[in-house]
Amino acid sequence: MIKAAFEKLKKLPLGEWILIALMLITVLSFFIQSALPPEVSSAESDAVSDAIEPVIPSDTEVGEVVHENIRKIGHFVEFAILGIEAAVFLFFYTKSRAADFLCCTSSALFIGLLDESVQMFSGRGPAVSDVWLDFSGFAVFFAITYSVIFLFSRIWKKRTGKVD
Repeated sequence: MIKAAFEKLKKLPLGEWILIALMLITVLSFFIQSALPPEVSSAESDAVSDAIEPVIPSDTEVGEVVHENIRKIGHFVEFAILGIEAAVFLFFYTKSRAADFLCCTSSALFIGLLDESVQMFSGRGPAVSDVWLDFSGFAVFFAITYSVIFLFSRIWKKRTGKVD
């Protein structure tokens, strides 16, 4: 059984390997970020806030909201990246779309829970709202990316005469 699994892994196309590696690196970066001590994490958030100050000044209404919620925005963006990667992977490299979609979305929710759990061990407070924010970032960008790829593939097939 293990030998069969390794044989199957050997046959994976390069693009599939690259996407799997990107998704693993993305998830690993979540956990590394969550494992940082509160002071380090706060300093990184402040650095991001300082970097966007010239673009979105904190003395404007929008800037005030962005700078006050920089960590929340970070949660959303991190998982948005994972959603994009997962949508590309699901569209191009899977056969059973419905089952794989359920696996992707439940995995994203589990990763969000695990990510918040890692924060408990680093002395930072986990929040259920962050799990939902993580999952929202994943779901929104997964849906957008998958829809765009799907529409472009339909247009391409129609133009080239390869309609299903």
